[in-house]
Amino acid sequence: MEKSHLEMEKFDSRKDFKLWKIKIRDVLIQKGLHKALLGKEKKLKSMEDDEWDEQDEKAVSTIHLCLADEVIFNVKEEKIAASLWTKLKRFYQTKSLNEGRHQSVGYIP
Repeated sequence: MEKSHLEMEKFDSRKDFKLWKIKIRDVLIQKGLHKALLGKEKKLKSMEDDEWDEQDEKAVSTIHLCLADEVIFNVKEEKIAASLWTKLKRFYQTKSLNEGRHQSVGYIP
């Protein structure tokens, strides 16, 4: 396995979600999996469904490997990267925003 995601600290509910979100998106970009966060409707027309499904599955797996067990438990039913991403944001981004730990650093879907 590549070290890039293994060296990344796992996100748990006590850490800053906004900062973790930037880091995990960077990992997904490095692996060429970041477009899975946008959903299948955004897939390139030239891409086969099987290829998309494989990239989506790899994106979900990469995200899971960077989550603490208690966070995985909260999102375990999400099998599609875009749905997983949305659920993580719904659960944890609101908490980070309410805590006001850091300023927003631009748009990350």
